[in-house]
Parts: sequence; structure tokens; C-alpha cells
Amino acid sequence: MAEKIRADGSRAAADKLAESEVAVNLAMIAKTGESLNDKTSFFFGSDPQNMGAVLTNPRLVPGAR
Repeated sequence: MAEKIRADGSRAAADKLAESEVAVNLAMIAKTGESLNDKTSFFFGSDPQNMGAVLTNPRLVPGAR
């Protein structure tokens, strides 16, 4: 029962988050920080326009969509 309540809460939070583009972008930034963790460098590509593709790539950022 507790697992279902937690899952329902997580689902509701995700639904609420998805309603706001700003919140989605902030979540992507947070996930990027988690994936970089204690790394001192990270390659983003040669063009700043590539950043969006990097942040939304689930192979590079866990939880990205």
C-alpha cells in the first residue's frame, strides 16, 4: 500500500512538472548536474545550439526525455 501511495505521488508530481516548460528545463538541468556529479570536464560539442540535444539525450542524461 505504501509503495502505491509513493508511486501515485511521484506520478502526480511528474504530471505537474510536465505542465511547466520552465520546470521541465530546471529538471533537465538538475539531472545534468547529477550525471556530471564529480566530473571535472564535459564535452558539449562545438556549437552552443547542441546543448538542447545533449540535455534531452537519455543516453547522456539519466531521466531525459
